[in-house]
Amino acid sequence: MGGTGSYANLSVDEGFAEKREEDMHLLESDVFLNTLTNKSGAHGIDMRTQTPDYHLYDDFINVMETVKKSPAYYKDYKEYSIGFLTRGCFRRCPFCVNKLERKAMPYSNLNDFLDDEIDKTTGKLVRPYIYLWDDNFLASPYWERMLDELIATGRPFQFRQGLDERLIAQNRRGEDMAKKLAKSNYHGDFIFAFDNWFDRKIIVKALKIWKFYCPKRETKFYLFCGFKQSSTEYKKFQLDIAEIFMRICVLMRYGCLPYIMRHEDYKKAPLSNIYVQIARWCNQPGFFRNLSFWQFCYKNQTYWEEHTLGRDVKKLKTYEEFIEDYKNGYYDEIGMSTPLKTVFNFLEQFNEHKSLFLSFFNMSFKQMIDPMLWYRDTEIQMDGIKFLMDSEFWDNVLGNSVNERVLLKAFYTHADENLLEDEKKSAILLEVLKKYKCSEILDIIKDGFVPAKVEKKDISQFSDFKDVYYTIPYLLHNCGIKDVDYSKMGFLMRDEKRKEVADKKYGENHMKTAAQMGLCRFGKCRANENALGANFIKLKESERNNIVPKLCLYIPYIQNYFMAGATDEVRDEMLGILSKTTQVRRRSNVNTIIQSVKDSIEYEL
Repeated sequence: MGGTGSYANLSVDEGFAEKREEDMHLLESDVFLNTLTNKSGAHGIDMRTQTPDYHLYDDFINVMETVKKSPAYYKDYKEYSIGFLTRGCFRRCPFCVNKLERKAMPYSNLNDFLDDEIDKTTGKLVRPYIYLWDDNFLASPYWERMLDELIATGRPFQFRQGLDERLIAQNRRGEDMAKKLAKSNYHGDFIFAFDNWFDRKIIVKALKIWKFYCPKRETKFYLFCGFKQSSTEYKKFQLDIAEIFMRICVLMRYGCLPYIMRHEDYKKAPLSNIYVQIARWCNQPGFFRNLSFWQFCYKNQTYWEEHTLGRDVKKLKTYEEFIEDYKNGYYDEIGMSTPLKTVFNFLEQFNEHKSLFLSFFNMSFKQMIDPMLWYRDTEIQMDGIKFLMDSEFWDNVLGNSVNERVLLKAFYTHADENLLEDEKKSAILLEVLKKYKCSEILDIIKDGFVPAKVEKKDISQFSDFKDVYYTIPYLLHNCGIKDVDYSKMGFLMRDEKRKEVADKKYGENHMKTAAQMGLCRFGKCRANENALGANFIKLKESERNNIVPKLCLYIPYIQNYFMAGATDEVRDEMLGILSKTTQVRRRSNVNTIIQSVKDSIEYEL
């Protein structure tokens, strides 16, 4: 028994350094480890270069999968190469096991722990993913070289300890850090840390950079809390809870998710269960995105009343409605669930600040998010000249052939998300698209063209092309539903009753292709209306028919096709990433999109 976890809470004065030194000595002098042969042929394991025994837990996992958990629960042991590229950190946080360190030092080489075992049945890598336990990877002066090595493997990777967001703002190459990370083959959510409220200014500065380069991928932040709490320090406890919500407020505005990390001292706090309930709310994204903290706590009450007491509960109550029922004795009769009782007791305990905490507890992620916080005027280079798409640019687009071509360059290079989301800008874009021929657009795309990387999922699949470019944006605009999932969309699109699995596939295929054409916002298996799609469906049918081929050219793999010569050979090579049977199914869909553009060019001629 040992390891830093057994004495991590000790300060340096309390003997942390001595305990750690003792650990290192025990490891280096371990009798068993020193009987083993290392890579150089000598005895004694060098932990930095030793390849992990990835089969160490196989027998244990085989047993546990049958008696306790599903196979997915143990995927970390089975699907990942695991190791450190760096060790240490310069921050010296008092709660951290790195409190003695002064910098991030190189540790293992990637090849020391990268596993290349192939599954004999499938011919694929047994461990296709990489995860790293680095304490502060971005603090290393070698971050870029190591990040390039990770990217070069082609394997999805992630930093499980999180990354130091502050360095994106503090490092002179912070923009490069953000850009390279955002474009990498990252596995899962990006995770950073926002441990202290006094870091808010540097965190906000970093968020403006990060969200500009990574506006769509999920970003989470560890929120550390509960450190050095005691049962008698009410003001310290109150401040800690307030600062949790102030940090959550910042993250909500920038469209990021919090993940509560409680120090074990939280158990000593006067009302410790409030930490538990905040963690339950934040650490389940489905609840956090859709419910305020108050709504989450009261939803626990409604669930309990419905499923335990068998009552018919019609709606969530506001705090004011709850208080009115409380005074009338409603809860004397049925009682309160633990989450509701916890938040009620907290507000009663700190009654003098009740209005402040209620404002925190009623914050809504969907209402707080503000993409304009990280929006930048787009800079476009055309014909060797840089153009800034600022307010002056937008005041002088229509009728200005130079600015019109710059706008089209921004659209077809996917350089400005606002062209799809801003009502005024998307309307101007459509007016410009009406004027330009597909052949002229191809000339604009050709200027500085960089082929897009195309994956299997990017090759379009649909049954009815008009359902793609018209029905999807029309339904999203008129159905009155947000976050329309595959099944719901498939159901809305078809008159005849189908099985749910058929509706799901129909909705998925058409939503994805509509998003590829820029006509809706798509993510996490669901779609929402965007401004371009809403403006597009308002056009006359003849205007839509004129613009559809030009929206087809917005699709990256279609751009690749036309820039590579637009031949059948180019098309077949492009489809070659698919299996033979899938190629047969999707070839006609790809041909439909390609022919739409070619017919338009023929008409122009």
